[in-house]
Amino acid sequence: MNYKIIFCLVLAGLGFAGCNSREQEAAVPANVLPREKMIEIMVEVNITEAALNLNYLNDSKVRDTKEYQDVFKRKNVSKEQYDESLKYYTEHPDDLIKMYDEVLNELSRMQAKVAGPVRDTIAMPNHIPDKPSRSIISRLKKKS
Repeated sequence: MNYKIIFCLVLAGLGFAGCNSREQEAAVPANVLPREKMIEIMVEVNITEAALNLNYLNDSKVRDTKEYQDVFKRKNVSKEQYDESLKYYTEHPDDLIKMYDEVLNELSRMQAKVAGPVRDTIAMPNHIPDKPSRSIISRLKKKS
């Protein structure tokens, strides 16, 4: 199943789900991935999706499927387990929203970790003058 469709279904499920804040939380069924494991996989699926969208990876559907299969293999999970778990969490939107918050936090943390050293290596002058120096002004006057 195309993961873009799954993502749309997740969003649609969140939009159409009833909001009953007093609904008791049911125990997660045995065939559903635990919350933390699901979050880990969702982070990697989002990274894979971003890489595919940026054309870092081959555009063919076969390649797309392989990239997702690699994620599942690294996490020792089958595609079916992931799909079943995603379906379960979609039916429990309060949990899914909290999970996506954690996914976004982790992705932001990863982005900051990668971007941090780059920003630190940019040489910035200690002082930026408020107005151009006289030598710059005199050179500009000579040219006109």
